Amino acid sequence: MVPGLIATVIFVLPAPIRLTHLGITSTPQPLLEAAQAFGGTPRQVLWKVELPYALPQIMTGLNQTIMLSLSMVVIAALVGGRRPGCAGGARAQSGEYRARV
Repeated sequence: MVPGLIATVIFVLPAPIRLTHLGITSTPQPLLEAAQAFGGTPRQVLWKVELPYALPQIMTGLNQTIMLSLSMVVIAALVGGRRPGCAGGARAQSGEYRARV
């Protein structure tokens, strides 16, 4: 279970980071200049201009994070199953578990 969790976290982390960065850096320059012209500090510009403008990309990153984690959990369950049956996984398919007759 722990290796699957670690693999899921490593597999999922780049999507929200990449999409949040894309959203913040795609803020139009005139919008940033207007915020600075009205006396906004860098923190205010980030929280009141850049992050609201980047919200659609951030939500897309959240969506991708959920979808990627679900796919990795399924793969981890198939590969790392410890018992035969529904979640038996590749070990059961490989013949490691043999039915007693």
